[in-house]
Amino acid sequence: MNQIEQGSSGSKMPSRLSVPMADILAIYVLPLACFGADFAIGGIVVSTYPLSIWVFASSGIAAFALSRHVTAPGSQAIVRSALRTSGIGAVVIGVLLLPLSMMAILLAGLGLLGFIPFFTGYRLIHRAGQMQKGTWTRGIIGALAILLPAFGVLTVEVLGEYRRRQDLLSGDAERVLRAMSQTATYTPSDVLTESRTPMAHMVCSNLDALPLHIPDVEAAAREATGIHGEPLSDDCPAILND
Repeated sequence: MNQIEQGSSGSKMPSRLSVPMADILAIYVLPLACFGADFAIGGIVVSTYPLSIWVFASSGIAAFALSRHVTAPGSQAIVRSALRTSGIGAVVIGVLLLPLSMMAILLAGLGLLGFIPFFTGYRLIHRAGQMQKGTWTRGIIGALAILLPAFGVLTVEVLGEYRRRQDLLSGDAERVLRAMSQTATYTPSDVLTESRTPMAHMVCSNLDALPLHIPDVEAAAREATGIHGEPLSDDCPAILND
């Protein structure tokens, strides 16, 4: 097996069996550390639509792993586009997280994890540059291979959250209980997310619309918000300002 492959620009491409340590850190280790740290502090970033982000990240990791094995020019062009799309997406995520990361740096060192998407994006784009270019058609196929799964899942999650809100504000006790139930399956986010913060905010934001005179609904609202003993209206402002 050749130890050196040639990229489209004539630059040397590392052996498929030799993965630089920077790539191992940027693609495999540090992104997982980011997800783990976020869940450990309450799922601040991925608590609402976690599966979409997981699918996007997993697709980028899969594209990078595949790039170590494809040799056919057409396949390399598709993977190249997938890598570039994943890399650009990672940078965009980093930009969106930048204000939160800057604030978190002042409070704790965990804010530095918000800069990892920039490192990951750079390594993905760098790897893409080592692969052969192809036609626009193959480029579009590679980009869609990354974007379609993530946006498909995001659509399901957004529609599910919309249905949850409609149930919560319906005034119907059964639908309201379903919306506040921890086991209600509306979207993939209900399966993956243990954080109750989004529901707590939703309940407190719409407290006047809930049929709290029904004991089961009132009990579910307390469970969703974590408020026990005090009137919900007294403690909800603290949750909304958290």
